[in-house]
Amino acid sequence: MALFRNTPIRRKLMTMLLVTSGAVLLVTCVAFVGYELLTFRRAGIQQLTTLGEVIAAESTGAVAFDNQHDATEILAALKAERHVVAACLYNERGEIFARYPETARDSAFPRRRCWTA
Repeated sequence: MALFRNTPIRRKLMTMLLVTSGAVLLVTCVAFVGYELLTFRRAGIQQLTTLGEVIAAESTGAVAFDNQHDATEILAALKAERHVVAACLYNERGEIFARYPETARDSAFPRRRCWTA
């Protein structure tokens, strides 16, 4: 470290404090960003899960009584959630029963429900 050989001790101490503080600040910022990314993802998943459960609970009657109009209105409430691009409800045969938005193409959704309740 020939760079610091002729530097006054005061400047050496200030430089060391600055480097140490900068390193601590950098590590702290990286930790905060990592934490926020992780919690943002978890919060998004939790929000969509809750939204799906509410839509499922509200649409049970419409699907059971084969009322596509009511099911479409229930899905239309998703326009308040700007992150939801498309959604659909399937009937008991696994076919698309109602969709949001109504103009969405069939290719936006899986053709048949591929899970069992």
